[in-house]
Amino acid sequence: MSENIHPNDDLNAAEDSAEVNEFDLTPEGDEPTLADFDPEAAEAEAEAQEVIDEEFAALQKERDELEAKLMRTAADYQNFVRRSQLNIDATKQETLMKVAKALVGVMDNFDRALELDPETTSAGDVQKGAATIQAALLQALEGFGMKKVTVEPGDEFDPNLHEALMRQPSEDIESNHVAAQFMPGYILNDQPVRPAQVSVAE
Repeated sequence: MSENIHPNDDLNAAEDSAEVNEFDLTPEGDEPTLADFDPEAAEAEAEAQEVIDEEFAALQKERDELEAKLMRTAADYQNFVRRSQLNIDATKQETLMKVAKALVGVMDNFDRALELDPETTSAGDVQKGAATIQAALLQALEGFGMKKVTVEPGDEFDPNLHEALMRQPSEDIESNHVAAQFMPGYILNDQPVRPAQVSVAE
C-alpha cells in the first residue's frame, strides 16, 4: 500500500527549520565572543588580562625570592645559634681552666703545710702558714673579680653589702652603724656573693 505524501510536507519542514535557526547566526560548533560584538572592548579586555598575567607572574617571582631568602635566613640563624653555643662552651671551659690553674698553687701550699712535722712545728708557724695560704687564695680569687669585704666597728651599715644578725645598744658607736663583724663578706665584680654578717648599733 503506498503512502500519501502531501505536496506541502517538504515546504512545512523547511519552514520549521527556518523558525528554529531564525536567531542562530553562529556557525555550528562556534560560540559567540565579545570580539563578534565589540572588537574594541575585546582588545581592552585582552590588554587587561595581559597586565594581570604580568602582575601575577611578578608576584610569583617575588614570593619565590622571599621564600628563598627566608630559608637562607633560617639556615643562617641555626648556624649562628650553633656557633654561639660552641663559643659559650669554649669560654666556659677556658674560664674553668684559668680557675683551676690559679688554684693549683694554693693546693701546693696546702700540701706543703700538711707535710710539716707536728712534733717540730709550733702553733705560730702553723698560723703563719695558714695566713700565707689564705693570702695566696685571695690573690687567685681577685684575679677573677672576687674580693673579701671586711667591716670595722663604726662603719656605716650598707644593706647591699652587710647582713644585720642582731641590734645591740652602744654608747661609742652611732646608731645604724656596724657594732661588730661576725663573718666577712665576699663580692664578685661588685655583686655580693655573701654579705658580711654584722651586728648593728642602736
